[in-house]
Amino acid sequence: MESAPVDQEHRRAQFPALDPEPRRRSLWRVLLGPVITVALVGAVVAGVSFGPSILHAIQTGAQTHRSASSHRSGSAQLSALTSYGRILSESSQGYLELTNPNGTDAVALHKPGQFAPYGIVPSSDGHFLASSNQQLFAVSRDGVSALPFQANLTSVYAPAIPSPFSDHDRFLVMTNTFFGEQAFVHTKLVSPSTGQQISLGQWNSAAGDPQAPGAFVVKAIAVGRKSKGNFANVPDSRLELLDAGHKPVVLATVARLNKILGLSANVGESISVYPDPSGDKVAVETMMTGGYTSLGVVVLNRTGKVLQTLPLSLGVLSRPFWSPSGRSFAAVTTGTGGWLLGVWTIGGSSQTTNFPYNGRQYDRCVWSPNDAGILCSDNGGQHWVLAQAAGGTMTTEPGRGFPLAWVP
Repeated sequence: MESAPVDQEHRRAQFPALDPEPRRRSLWRVLLGPVITVALVGAVVAGVSFGPSILHAIQTGAQTHRSASSHRSGSAQLSALTSYGRILSESSQGYLELTNPNGTDAVALHKPGQFAPYGIVPSSDGHFLASSNQQLFAVSRDGVSALPFQANLTSVYAPAIPSPFSDHDRFLVMTNTFFGEQAFVHTKLVSPSTGQQISLGQWNSAAGDPQAPGAFVVKAIAVGRKSKGNFANVPDSRLELLDAGHKPVVLATVARLNKILGLSANVGESISVYPDPSGDKVAVETMMTGGYTSLGVVVLNRTGKVLQTLPLSLGVLSRPFWSPSGRSFAAVTTGTGGWLLGVWTIGGSSQTTNFPYNGRQYDRCVWSPNDAGILCSDNGGQHWVLAQAAGGTMTTEPGRGFPLAWVP
């Protein structure tokens, strides 16, 4: 495959205030990784200004919280999380709200219908939201602010779900369908601020590369092997890192992932990929073709080296949710005791904790900016569960929709 072309003069074109001059490190590097957090860009964008004093306050607050929490009991740590920061959530009617982690003090930000039916997607650092109807928003503790979207695209193009942001949030990966893994779709890198567009070709699905203008892309390759499922000639999906101006790097194939996970070579699978906030590694989930059973997760670095394997016999698995630091990821899964929250540390320990009220299904989670807590919603957004990342007792809170970001 030929490398994707890129206009060197515009390769580093920047969003307004997505990357102000002089260029600064992403906020996750400063804080050792906030996930889905406040928009801190050090410049004025669309009438929103964030200065060094706010950055200092967040750094100090996060460090103080980490230091103090190490001396508290588990219940005290959990209690502290209920009032730590704000949760940005989206209701099923299209509302955006800011609320405390315990569901109190809710502030409505937009009226119903503001966003398209398929909703919006946050950047991994939480600075921005991209909507399915080609809108872009900056996020702060006080709300959201619309940013210009200059790209001239037809309405069929939408952000690649669930990870469209690329190159330190300068670009969006856009595809001409929402339904990855269903067919080959045209994939583009788009700069909302300049309108620049770079074609990445036809792929089944894509996720933005946080480090560079490009994407982690998945394509099915017909090899004619038989599946144990309902599909006679299941293709061997291939995962590549495709950055503009560089040759593609093949990170894995289904056949290789089968071997790593100790699976039979003729098990039919599809691949979903979830980059961590820095883009230096990806969680690759394999699933039975035509079903929802997860066969396992393999964590790879940018050259395809295996960093972690997670063979699964637990059944249904939600998408992996990376911690701000990229040291761990969480996922909702099922076991003999019902719905479980699992937390896996790369190269380290793991634990699972049963959710309360097992009659409910949980499927969407966000991490606290200091890696200490995880908030998950049930599939109706009516109930939230707050948990410590280290495990232990959970608390149930009134839900205010589906959590998008945890803002310091």
